[in-house]
Amino acid sequence: MFSYGDNFDSYTRACRIKSICAKSPTGSAIEEYLMRGVQYISVYANKIKHFSGNIDEFNHIAIKVFYVTINNILIDDRVILELVKELEQAKDAIKAKYVQISKDRGFSIDIMPDGYHWHAKYKISDILKEGERLLRKKREIFSDEYIYNLRELVIIALKGIAKYARHSKNLGFESEKIYDFFLETLYSLSIDYVSEERLSAILIDSGEIYYDSMHLFDDALISRYGEPSPSRVRITPRKGKAILVSGNNIRDLEAILKTTQSKNIDVYTHGEMMLAFCYPELRQFSNLVGNYGDILLDQQMDIESFPGPVMINSDCSYDPPEVYRGRMFTTSIPFWRGVDYVSEDNFSKVVTSALDSEGFSDTPPEKFVDIDCTKGILSSYIEKMKTLFKKGKLKQIFLVSGSLLMPSFGEYMQNLLKTLPEDSIVIKFSGFGYLPEEKELGTIEGIPRFIEAGIYENFYSMLRFISFFREFLTKDEEKNLISVVVYSGQDNLLPVLLSFYSLGIRNYKIGNILPYNISPGVYETFMKKFGIKIKNPSPEDEELTNLSGME
Repeated sequence: MFSYGDNFDSYTRACRIKSICAKSPTGSAIEEYLMRGVQYISVYANKIKHFSGNIDEFNHIAIKVFYVTINNILIDDRVILELVKELEQAKDAIKAKYVQISKDRGFSIDIMPDGYHWHAKYKISDILKEGERLLRKKREIFSDEYIYNLRELVIIALKGIAKYARHSKNLGFESEKIYDFFLETLYSLSIDYVSEERLSAILIDSGEIYYDSMHLFDDALISRYGEPSPSRVRITPRKGKAILVSGNNIRDLEAILKTTQSKNIDVYTHGEMMLAFCYPELRQFSNLVGNYGDILLDQQMDIESFPGPVMINSDCSYDPPEVYRGRMFTTSIPFWRGVDYVSEDNFSKVVTSALDSEGFSDTPPEKFVDIDCTKGILSSYIEKMKTLFKKGKLKQIFLVSGSLLMPSFGEYMQNLLKTLPEDSIVIKFSGFGYLPEEKELGTIEGIPRFIEAGIYENFYSMLRFISFFREFLTKDEEKNLISVVVYSGQDNLLPVLLSFYSLGIRNYKIGNILPYNISPGVYETFMKKFGIKIKNPSPEDEELTNLSGME
């Protein structure tokens, strides 16, 4: 297998400078304060769980805090204070349950030492001061860089899980297994010293939980919106009032579609929200007109040129300029300063903004793109691929996923498609639209040599695809047939690699750049444990047909 790590191209450097993918000192202090509150509550929740008590308050606030802190843009002060209030309410409710359980059983009430307490503060200056103090204390306690980095990687893994858990909960799906993992992990982190062995074990376990969280979200989407299927999507606007929905909270799109059905307002998707067109229950809305703009890299230009309000919820977004903040809305992350926050059941402000906006003045000639969805690809082609492989007519399958924000991803794809052997297939699990070379690849006995199988990074489907083939391939056959090429942002890549490990995928190769969120010591250990080796994937240095690294 082959995994291509982040190449630190111009976008990645911008992420780190602008705090899109790396925390600012202020953001780090706020995050530390909020997370310390969740860890404090976990101590009491763990005691309650031991006696089969209900800890819903903890489950809710834990997922919410980790979800909200995924994004690294400075959160609006109002949202910070609301989170503090929710943390305090959850703390009081959980502590009250613990006290009652102790009294009912005649136990002495175990009160933690003062140094372990977390207190709600309702001034931003006080929160920053306390967060900075906690960060200094953590650095003093965990002077060992290796242990310190392991703890930070656990936090990153929890954030990845929280993203899918939150989206699933929005659609009515929850998992006790995920909640239990959060409780056990946060309880462990609440202890000043956690051994290297325990932290490493938590990280390894997080790979399985991350995969489970992706599975849960997939089930939630299908349950609510139907089995995904290929779709033709309009990419030109039509005359009239309009709302743009960007990001990854698909329930917001559904709510806006229902709200605007009778108001003569068209709704457009943007970026990864284009996946909505895969689902039949969403396609049935006549006011879901098409997709506007392109990938997240062009987000600012797309939003500025859109003649109406924008609803956006995303864990990776640019801080918007003042010129269009007045017509931006959000129900969850990112909570930008100065951007209007609306509740998830009342979009009247967004509708009013659309009616007051100029909208599109004319209808240009229609243009469409065809998008495919992974479920259909797997069911339509996989059995025939197995047959072609057994006949010797299919020698290699490239499973490609990556961040469309990275220019190097597009360059790699172009090189791959230009030099792809005639007996090979490329399946892309991210992005939309087509490179010119994609249309020219033809088929192998009816199976396209290029298959678009996802709208954005879709590692869950990639892992499912590998699992299907593993049922009948020997290790040598798997090594020769399947190559995995992954371009991904740093924080995204960690839980994915952990999921690979949990599913028994070993001995793959990554690019020769050290991820900035993994220290050299931890990196070396994981390289050995996962069987990862460094390999330069440039076609200039080696033939593309030799990319498969499974041993």
